[in-house]
Amino acid sequence: MCGLLFPVQIQAQKEMNWWYFGYNAGLNFNDTQTVTSLDGVAVTGMPKPVLGPLSTSEGCFTLSDSQGNLLMSSDGSTIYNKKNQVMSNGTGLLGDNSATQSGIVVPAPNDTNKFYVLTVATEDQPSIGLRYSVVNIDVTDPNDMGSVELTTKNSLLKTGPTAENITVIRHKNGIDYWLVHRTGELFYVWLLNDQGFSATPKTYKIPALPLVKGKIPGGYIGELIVSVDTRKLVNFCSQAATIISADFDNSTGVVADVKLKSIMPAATSLYGGTFSSNGEYLYIGNTIAAGIKNSFKIKYSDLRAGDVNLSTIAPAAINYRLGPDKRVYGIFYAGGLKNEKRLIVITDPDEGGNNVKVFSDYLVGASDFGLPNFAMLFLSLEAQLKPFSCAGYDYAFAIRIAVNSKDVPTKLVWDFGDGSPTIEQTFIKGNTEYKSLHFYKKAGIFKVMITPYKGTTALPSTTFEAKVIECNIKSNRMIRLDLS
Repeated sequence: MCGLLFPVQIQAQKEMNWWYFGYNAGLNFNDTQTVTSLDGVAVTGMPKPVLGPLSTSEGCFTLSDSQGNLLMSSDGSTIYNKKNQVMSNGTGLLGDNSATQSGIVVPAPNDTNKFYVLTVATEDQPSIGLRYSVVNIDVTDPNDMGSVELTTKNSLLKTGPTAENITVIRHKNGIDYWLVHRTGELFYVWLLNDQGFSATPKTYKIPALPLVKGKIPGGYIGELIVSVDTRKLVNFCSQAATIISADFDNSTGVVADVKLKSIMPAATSLYGGTFSSNGEYLYIGNTIAAGIKNSFKIKYSDLRAGDVNLSTIAPAAINYRLGPDKRVYGIFYAGGLKNEKRLIVITDPDEGGNNVKVFSDYLVGASDFGLPNFAMLFLSLEAQLKPFSCAGYDYAFAIRIAVNSKDVPTKLVWDFGDGSPTIEQTFIKGNTEYKSLHFYKKAGIFKVMITPYKGTTALPSTTFEAKVIECNIKSNRMIRLDLS
């Protein structure tokens, strides 16, 4: 029996625990509460609504440290510090709050006190394009509010029109990052290492784009998102009712097997959305307000296979984002009236999103189009194991681990779920694969938990199930060994 690769639960650190968006709206995932939805169900673990510093119709982004302490937020034009005040030298950035994804912030590789803020202009500002500014913050000093370097402020990465999108993906080495952008029929990919950005991006061609209203760019504006495991890229194209999807290799930065799918019904406008944490489902907002009562979901494998019929989610959220609790949160649009305060929550996105709750008058501020743009910075593990093992024989486990440069573990602790003592493994920098054997005495389904530690501090655990069965072919030990 050959081994199979199973993705396991991947849990983010707390870098995405603060959300600022819309007109002074915000959510704090460090502080949760129980709230009753419109259908009378009490939902636990809901993030507290907070007042934010931003006033933006679309683009926005925030970043916290690994403990969930806010570091900064921005609409692409102004950077605010952890106290929601304008950061030193934080005005005059060349992003635009009416760009779909006006920017994103990523920690500098091998420098815990340095951050790159990427900004994106709107498609009709070709002389501005993509730029970056460096922010310096002593993250160990609670009184350091940060400052933008004047020497790097608005440094140029790419001129020309943009499709108003940007994302950042961790490198497989756990230290560096990939910056990814799509405009027209090209994906652009830059490497970010401790020397800065690569001078010239690699480019990857996508299939020909049909004209929308007589031109290509306008209809193909929309969010660019990546799955938590960093292997899947999706770009929603609003007026074109099209989804661009591709494979991504986080060791090489290669974008491959790009597919273009027009979505039915064609009248839909696909602005933004998110993957479920397991990467199996897409949840998509709908920007057409008049007469449209639903937003959408689709299984990613169906999309890749050519199924372009979307399932509906009621009511019609305009955008969705995966939360640090692995729920999916959605917002609504009020036609620029700045009075929309509802929140929609999908509590089971990994299972297909059948449990949808709506909360009336939830936000302190008001939502519009945009939700915060987050880089894929987080530690992740995946398990490589056989589908089952026989009771009375060793179960062989193997995991691959990717870490960010801020939270490098010192050890891994294995709990095999059967009451036996835990096993510790020393984490070796640069090593991404770890193996362990465990002897299960009896059959059953056991919850295996792997917990990384940084010193004495536990980082979020990853869990998966190990299936142990009673094998009937006990007379042939050679076969039993092969099965296990």
